[in-house]
Amino acid sequence: MAHIPEEAHVVAYYLAKFPDSYKNLEPNKNMTNLLISYSRFFSMPDSSLKRLRDEYDAFFPHRAGYKGAEKRSSRVKVNDSLKKLSEPELHEKVLNIVNEESALLPEIETGTPLWEGKKVQIQVNKFERNRYARAACIEHHGLTCQCCLNNMGELYGEIAEGIIEVHHIKPISEIGVDYQIDPIIDLVPLCPNCHRVVHKRNPPYTVEEVQSAFKKI
Repeated sequence: MAHIPEEAHVVAYYLAKFPDSYKNLEPNKNMTNLLISYSRFFSMPDSSLKRLRDEYDAFFPHRAGYKGAEKRSSRVKVNDSLKKLSEPELHEKVLNIVNEESALLPEIETGTPLWEGKKVQIQVNKFERNRYARAACIEHHGLTCQCCLNNMGELYGEIAEGIIEVHHIKPISEIGVDYQIDPIIDLVPLCPNCHRVVHKRNPPYTVEEVQSAFKKI
């Protein structure tokens, strides 16, 4: 199998460990269609993600396993890095990979309360994020990372224009109830690198802590 993106391994592992999880990702698709769709998402041949999922079946007694496949060292490494994650944690990780949201949304009336953090009952609890809040955060703060002060479009040119992630200063999973969010105070735009650094610890590092570390380089 050709080079496979790291993110594709996470998705394949999740679908192998929790076989019914595809229903929580795209309820209108069966497993076969979802695997084809995600293979294309990762710019791989249609059968690639299914084959990868089949390989990870070998790690779980509730699956028949990929016939004839050995537990290759690269697959063992992925299993070791992900096996301690719960179903909700893996689900959230997969959503972050496959659900890249655009900040280009229809306008809403100024002053409209923005709510998020509602627990949406599926087979696991997923904390709902408000896309309008994301858009409002970016509109106010812009596309410059508030940690490293880099703008992806300025660094890479047109191919990276608009790439930015929005970080919840207080993780909504800690709040556990609906709350009215202030997209200017509660959210901050971060580049993918800084956002990943922020979440290397639980609880996450503060933006100020990452800023301080960056300045020491």
